[in-house]
Amino acid sequence: MRSRRPRPRGGTPAGEADVVAGCCLVDVADQARAAEIAARFPEAPVDGGGVRVTRVRTQDDFDATMG
Repeated sequence: MRSRRPRPRGGTPAGEADVVAGCCLVDVADQARAAEIAARFPEAPVDGGGVRVTRVRTQDDFDATMG
């Protein structure tokens, strides 16, 4: 009889290779300012890793999409 439990697989699923080791939220006027601040983090210059700057969606963004 087969077990219905999931079996471990090797590797990572497509698009899920990133690992988040921490995060910082910074309230700034624009993306350029956020990138300027992110460049100060010691992890920023690491090849193949480093810091990613991503815009956080707000309630206004949600309201605009819902019409």
